[in-house]
Amino acid sequence: MKLGLEDKRVFVAGASGGIGSAVAEAFLDEGASVILHGRNAAKLEKRRVALEAKYAGRVSAVAADLTDPEGRAAAVAACGASLDAAVLCIGNGNVTKGSDLTQAQWDAILAQNFFADVHMASALVPLLKKGSAPSLCFIGSIAGLQHLKAPLGYAVAKAALDAYAKGLAHELAPDVRVNIVHPGNVLFEGGRWEEIRKERPQEVETILASQVPLKRFGTPEEIASAAVFACSPKASFMTGASVVVDGGQLTSL
Repeated sequence: MKLGLEDKRVFVAGASGGIGSAVAEAFLDEGASVILHGRNAAKLEKRRVALEAKYAGRVSAVAADLTDPEGRAAAVAACGASLDAAVLCIGNGNVTKGSDLTQAQWDAILAQNFFADVHMASALVPLLKKGSAPSLCFIGSIAGLQHLKAPLGYAVAKAALDAYAKGLAHELAPDVRVNIVHPGNVLFEGGRWEEIRKERPQEVETILASQVPLKRFGTPEEIASAAVFACSPKASFMTGASVVVDGGQLTSL
């Protein structure tokens, strides 16, 4: 299916690997031009070079820390005068566990997994409003929708992000559509589930067999398909949606 994204300008945060990288390539496959973002400049440049070899002339990149105001300003500057879509794949589930977090720990977790999204979205909205049928998509987590024994701070941050995305959709309508995609357990190189599987392989197999009806991990490409569709003209009547892509895990709990 052609999604009508040819010649669109798209910003993808967290695009140097994992889900964000797959989102960026899915947009490029649809004919869009993409500004890649990542924190690790060397890793990001490696990904930019690989994509540029395949999609010549439609890939650029900016390395920045989106928890920092100067980093966000640099990312916005790299986007130019306007955008047609943006996907924010920001955060990390590898955080301090427990309920007895210090204020500093809470601040760090929320800065990375919630406020970076909030402030980056605010910074991008003026550019999106200049675009053609613009759309904004957040990448959340099913950990923010139901208790799954994920680190408490991470779950709270992603629950807040879900609420924020839905509220923002109402505030920006009809000018900018806003949706959020919640991945389940997704396996990719360098990701948190790769670490967990190496540490506790039998426990992971038990989780997949007992809690996930499809009995496997998801792939970054499967999450990307949902995010790119949500940003496309084919989803033009879709805003404020909370899209779960988890192999049926939430339905089995």
